[in-house]
Amino acid sequence: MTSPLTTVYKCADGTEFPVEWNEPEQRDYRWSWDTNHWPTPLKPFDVAAWLLSEVSARSNSDSGTKFLAAFEEYLKYYGLRTSRWECALPTFREQPEAPLGFIKHAIMNDVPAPLEVQ
Repeated sequence: MTSPLTTVYKCADGTEFPVEWNEPEQRDYRWSWDTNHWPTPLKPFDVAAWLLSEVSARSNSDSGTKFLAAFEEYLKYYGLRTSRWECALPTFREQPEAPLGFIKHAIMNDVPAPLEVQ
């Protein structure tokens, strides 16, 4: 049984891929695979290790960014927590999410569609 915030997709081989959304509008997001940042699926330990790492803290302080915001909100795929962040570009509104390495874009009607991530 699924809830209103759960969508069950089917893989090419027929395997079900359930996705639990935090908000109903997230169902309309578009997916693309970001192999530059996530060449393989993220595991819960990968996220935890990054959050606790000296490299993470140093990269954020050196760049003056809050990259850890990428891990403040989560969706669940196969029971794994996955990250979400909001793009900080002022003229290009998008909300990419990174479930297991996928980038998902919320496309607003008043801006051009984002480029596919290669």
